[in-house]
Amino acid sequence: RGNHTSTLLASAARTATTNSADQTNYNGKGILVFLDVTVASGTGGLQAVLQMKDSISGNYKTITSAPTLVIATGQSVYSFYPGAATVGALTAAAEQNLPRLWRLQVLHGDASSYTYSVSGSIQR
Repeated sequence: RGNHTSTLLASAARTATTNSADQTNYNGKGILVFLDVTVASGTGGLQAVLQMKDSISGNYKTITSAPTLVIATGQSVYSFYPGAATVGALTAAAEQNLPRLWRLQVLHGDASSYTYSVSGSIQR
């Protein structure tokens, strides 16, 4: 399998921290994540973080640092890739290769409503 894309969270209004479904990484080193906010409350903010899953216990561990809060409409792009650097609007955050089992978590700073979608593109 080469690079491939997927919808991690379909567009919807949300007021609380939301997790994508569990994802399986077949042979990627990292992922580009696109957070597209179409309605923003302007308070609280959103942060996209990557979590790995322990296949035995089912527990999750956050493996990326939390990026800057997103509080306005627009698209934010994150490169979760080992050794990536921040370039312009691209926020980089990765401490290791993309694990076999993972999910994306969008943290909400408060209970205000945001409408957004999240997609991902696995990178080799």
